[in-house]
Amino acid sequence: MALLAIFPLLIFVIWLLIDHKASILKIALIVLGIVISEALFIWKMPFLALGGQFWKGILIAFDIFMIVFGAILFWELLKKYRVTQSLAIYLNNISGDIRVQVILLGWFLEAFLEGVAGFGTPAIVVGPMLLALGLSPLQSMTIALLGNGVPVIFGAAGTPVRVLSGTGVDILLLGQRAALYNLAGIIVPMMIVWVALAGDKNRKQEFFDFLPMSIMAGILFWGASLLVSFLGIEFPSILGSIISLVLFLGIFSIWDKGEKVNKNKADLPLFRVIFPYVTLVSILILFKILGKNVNPGVAFLITAVIISICYKGKIREWKNFIKSAFKSALSPFLLVAIMSFLVQVMNGSGMIVSLIGLFKNRWLPVMSMWIGTLGSFVTGSATVSNLMFGNLIKMVAESMGMEVIGAMAWLLVGGGVGNMIAIADTVATKAVIGGKETLTEVLMKVLPYCMIYLCVASLLAMVLR
Repeated sequence: MALLAIFPLLIFVIWLLIDHKASILKIALIVLGIVISEALFIWKMPFLALGGQFWKGILIAFDIFMIVFGAILFWELLKKYRVTQSLAIYLNNISGDIRVQVILLGWFLEAFLEGVAGFGTPAIVVGPMLLALGLSPLQSMTIALLGNGVPVIFGAAGTPVRVLSGTGVDILLLGQRAALYNLAGIIVPMMIVWVALAGDKNRKQEFFDFLPMSIMAGILFWGASLLVSFLGIEFPSILGSIISLVLFLGIFSIWDKGEKVNKNKADLPLFRVIFPYVTLVSILILFKILGKNVNPGVAFLITAVIISICYKGKIREWKNFIKSAFKSALSPFLLVAIMSFLVQVMNGSGMIVSLIGLFKNRWLPVMSMWIGTLGSFVTGSATVSNLMFGNLIKMVAESMGMEVIGAMAWLLVGGGVGNMIAIADTVATKAVIGGKETLTEVLMKVLPYCMIYLCVASLLAMVLR
């Protein structure tokens, strides 16, 4: 029975691995049909029970739709008013040192964009910025994808954690534990700098000279994310990146040897650049202070209205903003709805219970992380990966008497690791950057760094399990 239960998931994974051009929505629908057929005819699930599972899936998906819609609407306004372009210029003006520039863009800015928008946005936005610094297309893609991993756990205002609320776990506690386990991610800034120095005559010397700052960048983001995780799952990537960036700049001002920088003039003064972000974070914090369990998408929408008024936006522009946001949010909504329905059917029919024996061993935390990595790699989304495997990991942990929160937290960490090599994000990043390299060559360039990260995290999981 276990083989029959896992068969639909194997079809999903193998199909995506073989056919990179296939629509994930199409595959998800076909796999959903297989799951429903097995649930009805093999597990003898009552047909009428499907209705209840369907509405559970829709409710979860609508919650995510609100976040994605609000985040994309907010993002569209920032682009329209040239806030993001100006922010990139200010960051680039801080130093002419390529090592500093890639840390600011590929680490801190990507972490913030992941927290605000998620769903592949950071790599797509930052990739061209890195190319403009003089890096090769392959370097730019590699750094952009590496930076789109660690903050993914709390991407789009905590969406990957939020979807696990359906499992009945305390998502605030889960978020705190995941932030703690994300310690392995402190090595990523070192990887980013190493890639940026490719082709440099003094690569090793420059890398080791900057190593303390690279390590500091990783530790600062991890520490800040862990600290603010106690406020809520919306904050680790958004507020954590801001706090760590400010601290990094303070430390850098002491470390800096005074390299001259050609200052480029931004379209907006600095206070107008940071105003939208400060407003968003303030509203999110206000909701927490008031004890209101409000969907983060509402905060994005309120902020969008405020900045539109302050930046003298025109009402007729909103038609295009809303249309673009709805169009962009529709695909994630449909995918999450299908996968949520699929998972609910597997849970309700008893198919998930049949799989417990396949994963029941003392190395569950490590297995959980590798499963999360595979899920994100194939589906292109840590959110979908968590939907697929979250309840399974919970049930396995419970059956073994292991701590559920810990096992599921490692699933979240794995989802972030897998996002570095997610097929969907790699395709999108290559599309905007270009270059002669094939998709496979790009993936093979990122894969070694991803595996190093995964192995370090696995060692950490063995110690903390």
